[in-house]
Amino acid sequence: MKRLLDEGRPLRILVRPRRANVSRFPVPGSRDAAGGPPPDVIWGDIRDPAAVTRLLQGADLVFHLAAHARAWAANPKDFEAINVEGTRNVASAALTAGVRRVVHVSTELVDGDETLYQRSKRGAEQVVHQYLARGGDAVIVRPTRVYGPGPLTPANSVTRIIALYRRGLFRLRIADGGARANYVYVDDVVDGLLKAAERGARGAAYVLGGENLSLQEFTRLIAEVTGRRHGLWPVPRAIARLVGAACELGGRLGIEPMITRQWVTILT
Repeated sequence: MKRLLDEGRPLRILVRPRRANVSRFPVPGSRDAAGGPPPDVIWGDIRDPAAVTRLLQGADLVFHLAAHARAWAANPKDFEAINVEGTRNVASAALTAGVRRVVHVSTELVDGDETLYQRSKRGAEQVVHQYLARGGDAVIVRPTRVYGPGPLTPANSVTRIIALYRRGLFRLRIADGGARANYVYVDDVVDGLLKAAERGARGAAYVLGGENLSLQEFTRLIAEVTGRRHGLWPVPRAIARLVGAACELGGRLGIEPMITRQWVTILT
């Protein structure tokens, strides 16, 4: 959003009407920090077809980033309702509005089957392909593990890990910590989104990635940048799965789980 506003592009966004969200956006008629007009805010929910229809009226280009991107949901049906049916609402409204292109943000984990998140994101991509079959224009992007400035929410898990490590509160690694993953900086993801919008092939899917690192290598880089080095204690996979099960139980009691048994499988 910041990049588009900095470039002076008119922008309309869908924001859930929660108090935490309301305070982040300026009132109509004000100016943003760069002196330009603020985004046009549509208060609503991706699960509400009417709100999505209002959002896309007169739109030329759509970036669909809304998702339930968490390890856990108190109501497991949220994954399907937000990630799949929300995408269906976007596709339907895009066809009605005649938008030029939809850039759908998926995940590198879409081919896996371990979690409800993965299955729902795969279902969302199927909706995008149905949209293409009906004559729409769309490009899919699949970011890897994104880090960088932003809210420390459950959806921003890598940045949360960085913040916890700096404070000495992230001290565990599963097994030997050698499992490798791909990490990508948020600004590089923004570059990829804009290039997909401008030059991506219709119906194509692009992985937006950066460096392949083990957890040991990743935390070593954090230590080099921040000057704060903390050792990681190894936890056997079996113990990690027990911790995941305990976190899931906490989730049923209203405590957001940091990890689940399914995510232990993905991380190792």
